[in-house]
Amino acid sequence: MKIFDMFHGGWEISQWIDNLPAQNFWGKVIAEYTNGKYDTFTAAEAHEIGFTFDNSL
Repeated sequence: MKIFDMFHGGWEISQWIDNLPAQNFWGKVIAEYTNGKYDTFTAAEAHEIGFTFDNSL
């Protein structure tokens, strides 16, 4: 994905916990880009769920 390739380093992409379409979209994009090498997190107090990965060279 071009935007990820432009900015190497640690990434955190979060969505509102109730936004299932966004979670589905980003889950697919990140899984494909990282070949499944990513982590997920839930920040219940902020009502967020998300993904983290690192594409540092």
